[in-house]
Amino acid sequence: MATLSIVSFTLPNYHRPGTTARLKIWYSQNFVTLENQPIMGGAVRSGSFHVDELCSVDQETHEITTPTFSLPTTNDSSVRNVRATALLFDSSGAFVQYLFTNWIIYSQLAPISTFAALDALNAPPTPPPQPTGITREQCLVLIEEGLQAEPVNGTFSTSAVPRATGPKTLVDGQAIDDGSNFKIQTLGDFQAGDYEEAQHGSLLSVNDTLGRVGLFAGNGPVETPSNEYAGVAGVCAQADAEVFLQSTGYSNVYGHKGTTRVGDGVIEHNGTYIEVDDVLQVIKLSNLPTSDPGIENALWKSGSDLKVSAG
Repeated sequence: MATLSIVSFTLPNYHRPGTTARLKIWYSQNFVTLENQPIMGGAVRSGSFHVDELCSVDQETHEITTPTFSLPTTNDSSVRNVRATALLFDSSGAFVQYLFTNWIIYSQLAPISTFAALDALNAPPTPPPQPTGITREQCLVLIEEGLQAEPVNGTFSTSAVPRATGPKTLVDGQAIDDGSNFKIQTLGDFQAGDYEEAQHGSLLSVNDTLGRVGLFAGNGPVETPSNEYAGVAGVCAQADAEVFLQSTGYSNVYGHKGTTRVGDGVIEHNGTYIEVDDVLQVIKLSNLPTSDPGIENALWKSGSDLKVSAG
């Protein structure tokens, strides 16, 4: 069927002067109906309208009543994506409102139907309901069911952080988390930050095998020639324990409004030390030899004089 008749219907809330109004309908493009009738399309509000119906206006009830009119159906035509748009105009020819926009004129409703039925078919589909989340209790049930279906084996100590030793198998790890402190006991290698110096970034490294600990700041790509690490390292691989301070600029030992001491730091061995007193703003050398030690470039004290040994 290529024609659908829309029975007369009434529109409320019309507040324009005059006792008549006009309903005009445009098709978006040319097409041929199922019965080989050519239909001309055109731009909305152009002269190429297909329907021009005179409607009556009741000024007391403020209602428009349309006559029964016919529309060629589109979903069985030669151009299935053709659409229809309807506008209302008052008795002076002034635009009032859009009645509908880009409608399909369904052949399923032919030969005669109501405006409401055609409106319902052209309404946008109702979106599906939004998914809702599960409650805490439902989540716990799902976890319990999952553990029963795929059990995870293992026994754990209080505060021990578990680690996997195999598929579905957990045991106590080396990390301890008691809620206030986080501790890791290792007798091998522990690294944090830029692990294995892959990106020349900052890192913390503790290596019990080599007897080394380091805390270094790094920044930038490895290929940058001038980019080096800055930080401190402790080495105790042999009988002697050494500390290294590494930088590419100034190496600062800084004690603001205090005392910075190098050498016998706690004066526990009555050894030699140099002391920078930030309060008194003085530098002190203590426990220097009082006779020439016979070591080249070594400092020693002779009375009130400070001397350098020639060796």
